Amino acid sequence: MRDRKHGELLIDVGVSLTPHASTVPLVGLWRLDALEASFGAGGYKRGDIHHQNTLSRYGAIQAEMQQDRAHQTHVLFRSAYNLYYEAVRTTRNQVSFASDSDAYKVSPSYMAECSDIITILTGCKEKTYGVRDEYRVSGKAAIIILDEIVSKVSNLQPRNWAQHSSPYTKAKEYVKSHPILWIPSYVWFEFIARRVREIQRTQINIVKKNPPNLGVLTGILNHMLRATTSTPIVFDSHVRESLALIDYRTVSETSGMLFLQEFDICSTTCLDEVQQVDDVHVLALMGVNAKAQRDRAVALAEACRDDVDSESEEFPLGRTPSWRRLKLAIANTPAVIMRLWTWPVTLFDASISVGRLFMSFTRQIWLMLIDGAFKGTRPYPTTLQDSMRCWTVTSVDDTLACVTFEACNVGIQNRSGITPGRMGPRAKSFADRSTIFFPDLNATRKDCSQWDELWRGDGYIAEYHRALDGVEEAQQAALRSELREVFSNLHCLPASGGSQVWKVKLSAAVFITNPVFYRMDCLGNTDNNTIRRTKARRPMKILKGKRVFAADLMDSMQFDARGNRRVQTDRQKRRCLMKKVSMANKNKRIPPPPRARTIRPFPMATAQS
Repeated sequence: MRDRKHGELLIDVGVSLTPHASTVPLVGLWRLDALEASFGAGGYKRGDIHHQNTLSRYGAIQAEMQQDRAHQTHVLFRSAYNLYYEAVRTTRNQVSFASDSDAYKVSPSYMAECSDIITILTGCKEKTYGVRDEYRVSGKAAIIILDEIVSKVSNLQPRNWAQHSSPYTKAKEYVKSHPILWIPSYVWFEFIARRVREIQRTQINIVKKNPPNLGVLTGILNHMLRATTSTPIVFDSHVRESLALIDYRTVSETSGMLFLQEFDICSTTCLDEVQQVDDVHVLALMGVNAKAQRDRAVALAEACRDDVDSESEEFPLGRTPSWRRLKLAIANTPAVIMRLWTWPVTLFDASISVGRLFMSFTRQIWLMLIDGAFKGTRPYPTTLQDSMRCWTVTSVDDTLACVTFEACNVGIQNRSGITPGRMGPRAKSFADRSTIFFPDLNATRKDCSQWDELWRGDGYIAEYHRALDGVEEAQQAALRSELREVFSNLHCLPASGGSQVWKVKLSAAVFITNPVFYRMDCLGNTDNNTIRRTKARRPMKILKGKRVFAADLMDSMQFDARGNRRVQTDRQKRRCLMKKVSMANKNKRIPPPPRARTIRPFPMATAQS
C-alpha cells in the first residue's frame, strides 16, 4: 500500500482531547477564534466554518492545505470538530430531520422526530465528550508520526510524563492556551433539548394561529431546529432570503447565537422583517393544501384590518407600532404622528428669569444659522410662550429650508416595561437635555467648538451662569427645575451633543422629536394592524444580449431571398473553413516571418588609404 506505483495512500491521524479525572461529565467546544488562528498559522485555505447550535464563537473548522505547502508537509486536510456530535450522528452521517412540509402541518412524524432528539440529548447528560483534531496525511508521513508517538510513550512511565517532551506534555501546553470551552454535560445537553422543545412549541403555536406567512416562518424555525444538532445547508431560496432579512450574522455576533428578536406571536404575521405572505414557491414546498390554508389566513387578516380602521385617526400607526415604522413616520410626516403643541398649564406662573433665559437661548441658537438656511423669517420671540412655539414641528418645518426629524426612544416601552427591538443606545429625555443647552457652573467647557461664543460675553450660557452666581443653592435648584419643566414640554429640539450645537446630515439640520407627543400607547414588537405586501423579488432578465439576438435572428432566417443561400457572418465563414482543414494542418507549425535585413556597404580596405 505504501508503494506509490499503485497510487497515493492517505491516512487520517486524529488527536482527541478529553478530560481524564473529572467527577462531573464535561462537553468540549472548540473556540473558533483559536481555531482560525491555528489554521492560518498552519498555511491552510479558508475552509468551512461550522457554528454549533448557531453559536457565533464556538464550532468546528474543516480546511484543505495549500498545494505548495502540502508538498512540503505531506498534510492535505485538517478537520477540528466536537465529539458530542457522535451522540446524534446517523449511520450515514447525513442530516435527516423533519421536512418543512411535516412541520407545516405538525404531522406525527414531525412530533416523533422532535421527541426522539430530546430523548437522545437527555440520555447524554452523564457522558463526557471531548474534541478531536484530525489530519489527513500521506502513508509514509503517517508511519513516521505513529512510530514517533509509540516510541516516546512506551519509554515513559506516567509519573515521568511531565519531565519529558512527550506528546502528552505538548498536548498539555496546547490546552493551556484555552482553545476549548468545557461545559458540564447536563448543562449543554439540557440547553440544546430546551431549545428543541421551545422551537417545537413555537411551531405548534403558529400553526394554530395560521398567519399568512406560515410557510416562511416554518422554514426559519425548522432551520433553527436542524442547527441544534448539525450545520444544515440552506437549499430553499426563501429561507436564505429570510435569514438575510433578519440580519442572521449581525444578530449572531451581537447576541452570541441566533434569536428571533422581533418575533411576536400576538401580531398578525408574527415577524415583521420577513416576507408577509407565502408566495407560490413557498406553497409548493409545503404541500397540496397549503394554498387554501394561506387564503383563509389572508381573508382573516383582512377582516381584522377593517376592525381597526376606526382608530386610524387617533392612532395613525395603531396603538403599538413597531420602532421601524415609527422612525419612518417621524422622518416623513412628523406632524401627523405627533399631537399638536399646546401651552402647558404648569408654566403659567413661570418666573421672569426663566422666560428671559429661554428667550435668549432661542434667539441665539437660531442666530447661529446663515441666511441661506431659512425659507421663512428668522425666529425672534419676545415671550416664553412664543419661544416654545418656535420649537414645534410645524414651525421648524416652515422656518428652515432643509430639515430632518428623528424619533426618540425614551419612555416608549411596552406594557412589560421592556423596549423591544434593536433601537441603538438609549437617548436622553427632553428634561435631561436641558443640561446640554444649560450646563452647570462646574461643567467642562469645550473650547474651539460651536458652543465657544455662548460661554462668554453676551452668550446665554454666560448669562445663565451669572444668574446662578448671584443666588443661593435653593434658588439655583428652583431655576434648574423650571428649565427642566420647559424642556420637557417642547415639541422638538436640535440634535445637539458633544462639540456641535447644530448637527447636519445630508445638508439638513437634524431635530429630535419629543416622544411625549407621539400618538401611540406604547411600542410594539411588530406591526399588529397591517400586513405588509409581499416583497418583490429581484427582477428577472427577460431580454437577450445583442450578440445572442443577432445570432438567433440569423438562424431564424434560413435562406437568403435573393441568392437562395444561407447568410453567414464572416466569423461563421472562417469557422466553416477551419472545420474542413485536417487536424495535422491545424497543428502545423507556422514559421515566423523573416526579418527585414538592412543592406550594409562592403567594408573597404583601410590599409590602402
